[in-house]
Order: sequence, then structure tokens, then C-alpha cells
Amino acid sequence: MVDINPLPLQLEILKGRELSAVTFVRDYLQLAFDGPVLTVISDGVLTKLGTSYRFSDAGFCECIRQTIGSAVTDTDLKLGEFCRVRFAANTIFEVSLRDEDYKSGPEALLLRMEDGSLFVW
Repeated sequence: MVDINPLPLQLEILKGRELSAVTFVRDYLQLAFDGPVLTVISDGVLTKLGTSYRFSDAGFCECIRQTIGSAVTDTDLKLGEFCRVRFAANTIFEVSLRDEDYKSGPEALLLRMEDGSLFVW
């Protein structure tokens, strides 16, 4: 099942779950949460303790790696604007959902649920 117009509430399934794995695949990133997997196609920004890192920044990999094991405390998704995931480790991951920031196609994010359903933004 693919839902191309998902409600922002779909991301709420991540609340309370720990980031369990980060996978770098050429030009995108996958964040696993012990079941659901968020595939990030558009560029993201990770902010930890007031310092922000883009995918291409030298500190991004280390910062996202240090976030593994941190639980999601909140999610926020505003269609056409942004997706934001907050972690307990005072870390925020944000991806733009503005049309001009989409990189290589019509998707910025994909959320694959444990039951196999897929939500696309």
C-alpha cells in the first residue's frame, strides 16, 4: 500500500522509539527505528546543542552516529514546508519539504512501516 497524501500524524509512530541504525546510501540516508525506516532523499540538517550540520558537512556523520540509541521525543510535519524529528539527546533532524529543495525526483521522504505500508512526502 502506498499513500501519496499521508497525514502528518503518520510520523507520530516514531515517538518513543530509539534510533537504532543509520545507513548511508550514495545520495540518501536511512534512519531505522526498530521497525519503521525513514528514508531521507532531500538534504537534511542535524542540529545538536546549537550546532547545525548538513549532509555534506564534516561533522554530520559523527553527530548522527552519536544519536543512535536516542529516543524520539516529538515529530512535526508541515506539508510543503518541513519534517522535523526531535530526539532526547537535545538533537533535531529537519528535512525541507519545499518543492525547490527536492533533489532528484518527486519524493523528499519515505516512511516504511513495520507492516510494509509506505508513506511518501
